[in-house]
Amino acid sequence: MNIPEQKFKSILESIGFVVKSFSQKTIIDPLNCFYVEFPFENMFIDFALVQSKLAIEIHGEYWHGLEASITPRQAEKRIQDARKKVILLKNKWKLIEVPSLKLDKKTMKNKIRENILTLLIV
Repeated sequence: MNIPEQKFKSILESIGFVVKSFSQKTIIDPLNCFYVEFPFENMFIDFALVQSKLAIEIHGEYWHGLEASITPRQAEKRIQDARKKVILLKNKWKLIEVPSLKLDKKTMKNKIRENILTLLIV
């Protein structure tokens, strides 16, 4: 787990969610358990609340780049992310995409909680 994902894990835990690593032997836990790097359709979801079909993707600078300039590797990663988004939505998953630059803002914790709860209610 990279640094932005570690920060996000801490935010999820601070608002009452359980965060676990996923393995093939894992039994899916109740509605409050996010799995890290959850395998789905030949890809991995950064954080998956499986029973609610909620996926959260963290977009860090290293892999995704900043808007001003991106490397070819980052451009390819953005294409992969777009494909992942299409597959998730096609399979009726809800998706939250979080830029890692916003993880340090104090208001982010409440905003994440609101976004998750809004998607779980819908």
